[in-house]
Amino acid sequence: PGKASFENLALARKLYRQHFTKYAYYVNAFPAYATGQQLSGDSNEISYDDYLDSLMSTISPQMLSYDYYGLNKDFPGVSDKYFEQIVTSKKFADKYKVPFWPFVQTCKFTNRTRKPNAVDMYWQVGANLVFGAKAIQYFCYMTPYEAQDWEGNLIDANGNRTDVYYYCQTVNEFIADVDEILMKSTLVDMMQYGSSPAPIPEDLSLVTSSREVTSIDTESNLLVGVFNHDGRTALYVFNNDFENKANATINFVTKVDADIYDFSNKSSIKGQTS
Repeated sequence: PGKASFENLALARKLYRQHFTKYAYYVNAFPAYATGQQLSGDSNEISYDDYLDSLMSTISPQMLSYDYYGLNKDFPGVSDKYFEQIVTSKKFADKYKVPFWPFVQTCKFTNRTRKPNAVDMYWQVGANLVFGAKAIQYFCYMTPYEAQDWEGNLIDANGNRTDVYYYCQTVNEFIADVDEILMKSTLVDMMQYGSSPAPIPEDLSLVTSSREVTSIDTESNLLVGVFNHDGRTALYVFNNDFENKANATINFVTKVDADIYDFSNKSSIKGQTS
């Protein structure tokens, strides 16, 4: 919704919560590529920061949910603003002390977008989880009957599972393995190595060491989220590369015991410094 609707949506939220205390009041924000008039909801133009700040302060949703569909180039390209959207959304989610819930793209729905392959799905989900997203939403689940020229989605217009369904199933199984960690962890630092398919915002503070981690040795393209998990350290090591596998050695200040999750594979180390 545009800003012009926010006061009415805030009133609706108040009435909704009076009757449905167990359920969330769901509002989904525009992406940063919306026009200034779409953001305002009238003939005025407003910035995206003003839009998100006003949405959160006026409606007070229990999460910051938003669209952003960045698979708008041929594989392995991605929107130049992909990480800017995540960082901006997280900034306002943190300001208002709520989680951020991104949508990720499961289909080609215009000539400017592409149907995701398996790597596209893994990359989109990982790119959000490494920044601390607490939910992943998929657009679209089922191909609309009136849009049968769309390619992808989890379910086609005839009710059949697609290849994208199975890509998402694999990703969801991994998330389920680590959801207790993801849901109870708070991002404290971010590390970046190598290049990135979309620029990392310049105002994002990056570190080379954090907590028990003294350094990371790698020639891969990585983003590493350092999280506080109930006083312990959790690391989300994200392969920020559509075409190449990643390898890294994480060096610790002292001997550590750790569980390692690599999709369906779980392993452990005990008493090691790397």
